[in-house]
Amino acid sequence: MIGVFPSNLMSETITLSINEFRALFSKAFEGLFSHDHDFYELANLVIWLECRQLHGVKTFLNAEEKMLEGIKPVLSKNPKHEYCVDGSGLSLLAYNDLVCDLAIARAQLDKTGVVHVSNTSNPEVIIASVARCVRSGLAAAAWWPDKNQETVNIARQSKADESPLLAKVVLPPGKTFQDVTLISAQNMNSIETQFSEWFEFQGDKVTEIGALADNFKRSLDHGIELAIDDYRQICRCAERILVEATEASRRGAGA
Repeated sequence: MIGVFPSNLMSETITLSINEFRALFSKAFEGLFSHDHDFYELANLVIWLECRQLHGVKTFLNAEEKMLEGIKPVLSKNPKHEYCVDGSGLSLLAYNDLVCDLAIARAQLDKTGVVHVSNTSNPEVIIASVARCVRSGLAAAAWWPDKNQETVNIARQSKADESPLLAKVVLPPGKTFQDVTLISAQNMNSIETQFSEWFEFQGDKVTEIGALADNFKRSLDHGIELAIDDYRQICRCAERILVEATEASRRGAGA
């Protein structure tokens, strides 16, 4: 088995260090995607989500079966020349790096980058893209559907903010919202001016707002706790790459 073996497999949980967690998930993503993705970046995405109570591990486990099917998102542009990504039913976890790269590249070229995502699950993963845009020297914002169809989720982060700020905003009567949208720009004023309807944080339009919990420093000291069953499932994903390599080696041995 790939990864770190718990000393007591009968216990309910195992604690992995950040480096162990990253190594395990890098192999797990490699087992799912072969050579089409940056496995290290995907592993870091799961860490980022998990350390902020955004359920990175559960998101991965729930999305695993769909990712194995080899389905890929479809990229296009709308009449405004904004990128549109059809997720083909995949979890956003599988291609969030693509969405973020598009937004960053366009913002660096044209001052503002807009990417719309449809037909996807786990839309809350887009919060990690907001933070990554800021780490690249930009401001960013994103909005995505809420379980309550009368509200929409918004995440925003300026260069001065330590982490994304979250809010739920009440939609106008009769308006529906289905897609995920990521915006990156040189500064937050540009985003708020261009998309002012999403930033009217006044009166009863906002139902809640707050900063993400950040347990990354604590995880560095104490590790990340996994349920044993989840750990075993992740290890099975990681083992796929070894099985494929062994079979390939056997085929090549007689050449």
